[in-house]
Amino acid sequence: MKGYEIIAPIVRPPLCLALRLREACRNATSRVNPRLILLTAHPRSGTTAVAALLAKHCGLRAFTQTGRWTLADKEIVASRLTMEEVITRNRYAFSFDIMSAADAGCFLPAMKAALPEMRIIVLVRDPRDMVCSVIERINDYDVSSAEINDPDYRYLQTDWLGITEEDPLKKLALRWNKWLETAKSVDGVVYRRYEDFLRNKPDFIAALADELGLPARHDISDDMNRQMSKHGRDVPIRGAGRWRRMLPAEHARAIEDICKDGMLAFGYTAEKPTAADAVPGH
Repeated sequence: MKGYEIIAPIVRPPLCLALRLREACRNATSRVNPRLILLTAHPRSGTTAVAALLAKHCGLRAFTQTGRWTLADKEIVASRLTMEEVITRNRYAFSFDIMSAADAGCFLPAMKAALPEMRIIVLVRDPRDMVCSVIERINDYDVSSAEINDPDYRYLQTDWLGITEEDPLKKLALRWNKWLETAKSVDGVVYRRYEDFLRNKPDFIAALADELGLPARHDISDDMNRQMSKHGRDVPIRGAGRWRRMLPAEHARAIEDICKDGMLAFGYTAEKPTAADAVPGH
């Protein structure tokens, strides 16, 4: 992972001493929230936006800066770290009311065992659109091509997941399957589709808050049509069905072949979008 250092259990860009001391102090003085609400998904599936909006709507604290850190995947897989150690060493992040952590998706059983009262929301996104969004991120938000500029990007490092496929798009499709398979092994998970969020953001956030028993305290209508990226800048929400404009047909078919069971379970098909599926303005 070029340019990164492993500071168990966190993988992050090198930080100056002052920032490290601040993080150490925050972790030392924070208490883990046993009833944390975790929003997770395959990366690039909307957890940051939904977590931020849900927290603002309900007047809660959300940890959405997961671009600053990620669970030390390989360290956990190799059994050099337990989930309890990950949580203890990152008490500040786990002290919030809501956490957005796509990277946690493959460790839900361990997280649930460590925090039995934790509530888990899994956002599901059409894998073809997810692949397009990952390509956009790898290519620094250039959507002019479906080619991947950096084949060594961290989302494409999949050996630790047991995925040995070489083709980058197929790797991403297999990762999408892995996230769903892991979530299904945990009881009490609430599933929501990212496309439903895009279609009607106010109702989606209100319904999710109601299901979680959270109060509605603030009007967030002014925040509905923008998305804050993990890197602190606003980026446009390009909407559902973007794969039809961006992916060559053979790439879309390959993703559908790999993800067909999960796609069917969540209502994703290869059909052309209908008027009901269209997301106005995106």
